[in-house]
Amino acid sequence: MRAKKKAPQRFAIYLRCSTDDQRFGDFTTIDTQRELNKERIAELGGELVAEYADEGKTGSNLNRAAWRKMLADADIRKFDAVVVTYMSRLARGEAYHVAEYLLKEEKVTVELVKEKFSPDMVGQLHKGLQIVMDGNYCRQVSEWTRTKQESMVAHGYHTGGVPAYGFRSETVPGMAPVMMGGGKVKPPPKRLVPDENAAPIVRHCFDIYLQSGNMGQVLRFLRDAEPGRSWTIDTVRRILTNEKYIGVARFGEKVNLQAHEALVTHETFQAAQEKLAKPTKPEEAPEVLGYVKEQRVDPIGYYLRGKVRCGHCDCLMTPAGHYGSSGKVGYYQCPRACKHGAECTVKRVNAHTLHEVVVAEIARCAKHPTRLNTLIREAAKRLPETDDLSAELARHKRNRRETDKKIARLVAAIRDGGSSAALNKEVRQLEALGAEQDTKIAEGQARLGSLSAPRPDSAALAALWGDFSCRWQQLSLEERTLLLGCLVDSVTMLEKEKGALRLRLCLPETSQDSICIVGFEAHLGAGEGLEPPTFGL
Repeated sequence: MRAKKKAPQRFAIYLRCSTDDQRFGDFTTIDTQRELNKERIAELGGELVAEYADEGKTGSNLNRAAWRKMLADADIRKFDAVVVTYMSRLARGEAYHVAEYLLKEEKVTVELVKEKFSPDMVGQLHKGLQIVMDGNYCRQVSEWTRTKQESMVAHGYHTGGVPAYGFRSETVPGMAPVMMGGGKVKPPPKRLVPDENAAPIVRHCFDIYLQSGNMGQVLRFLRDAEPGRSWTIDTVRRILTNEKYIGVARFGEKVNLQAHEALVTHETFQAAQEKLAKPTKPEEAPEVLGYVKEQRVDPIGYYLRGKVRCGHCDCLMTPAGHYGSSGKVGYYQCPRACKHGAECTVKRVNAHTLHEVVVAEIARCAKHPTRLNTLIREAAKRLPETDDLSAELARHKRNRRETDKKIARLVAAIRDGGSSAALNKEVRQLEALGAEQDTKIAEGQARLGSLSAPRPDSAALAALWGDFSCRWQQLSLEERTLLLGCLVDSVTMLEKEKGALRLRLCLPETSQDSICIVGFEAHLGAGEGLEPPTFGL
């Protein structure tokens, strides 16, 4: 005789109510569910070992934190059964089938408090119909809400939420609260009316944009008019494209063209939309409608723009910045870490600190000729041999001569009355090949010429870089950017406070007593890099 299966002894309770359910005080609230579920566990003589609650979460999907935690605990056999007041508390519609299946896979049963279904065919049919009805409830609520909101739009009522800037909401005159069953009070509907302080600001925003065509000027005006708010270009665009400012209200397919008082005319609004659709570079005007345009100068100079790389993510770090209590702070940031949340050990580096470290490294190299000698020798080892480059250049010239011979033979065949169409096509292909070979020959000659140039000795390079270090403080932002662009090949950030600096060897023909930007630019040798040891920030 088979032993009777023992009833589960360890219970967990799952509680859930949606945002709509929380407005009612009956058997859908969390507290009531908890009380009923505990009573059922006491009747079964079991032990409550865990409680999971998703408050304010819909039942139409399983994207809920407490549900995921309960499923993880079921996997480690923390309990034998889950007690819920109704099936809809666990999930609604098709989501219930999924939830019940996932728990069954973990050998966990579902105990219902208020719903009973027999194990026969009639009971299972009843259960299936109830699941379908629970699933349709969400759709019914959505339809009820849509119908209500469309009716409110048709009557010109405010459908809820924070009113658009420039408006405030007030109770519709003649409307009073309605007393409902259970002591609940339904508030009267509201409508949008112009805000006495903010409405003129909105009108002025449209005037500024129509005369200047520059959203930046509108943004600066808003920041000056109401500095306590967080204004951005996106909020400016939302103001300029919001139909509420011409009295239009929408919900779904329902549109009311005169739902409330307009702040701007239809002509003004339409002109702003046309200007936004076809952006043009506005004429620089010092003053627009009495508002003086602010001339801002970025205090941060990103001297190493396009040269700083993230060693962890192997990508170029982009300049960025933000305004803090002491002014603007600039930095180079890893775009992958900022946009995708990647696990990056660098993320961002302070631009001012990095610039100081690079300049200090150059000055340190200038003070130690012995170290410069070592660095120059190491850089020379990585350069290709002159004999190898000469052999490669000779091969390209040989190929070019062969191409010229083939072209000459084809041209002769065409003159003798050959098939001109096919031969002409082959001639064009050979001419294109010859152009590519000419490019390779020119590149080879340039590389060979750079290698044959005399290498800078450590004393000359130390004098040059030492002069650069002394004059750094007197240089303008543009001059600093050009100088570091000549000297620095790349900066690779290995960690948050550790990186590797790669410098270029350069020696101008002009006097070493002055900084010559053109000289630096003209005497950069391809591949002539030296790599000092890693540095710390």
